[in-house]
Amino acid sequence: MNYAEIAVNKFNDGFNCAQSIVFAFSDTLKTEAETGFKAATGFGGGMGRKQEVCGAVSGGAITLSLLLGRGKSDGPEKQETAFTAVRALLDAFEQKYGTV
Repeated sequence: MNYAEIAVNKFNDGFNCAQSIVFAFSDTLKTEAETGFKAATGFGGGMGRKQEVCGAVSGGAITLSLLLGRGKSDGPEKQETAFTAVRALLDAFEQKYGTV
């Protein structure tokens, strides 16, 4: 199964979009699924059900940050790498769907 299929299956199990995206990548990220589910909970429904930023985008930003982000022993270049990747995600999503 690919990442999208895993995420869709998890969404169909009742988890929100952000949780489903983070879960789909949990093996790649070497993160515990339960931690990902909890960390992404508030991002569902467009962040706290405010219908603002799509949960799939939020889940993608969380995933990219876990993959590329700056930890306490990393330099600022890691932060820029994560910002660049998240910006690219936002731009691609907005281009395809007209909004984030």
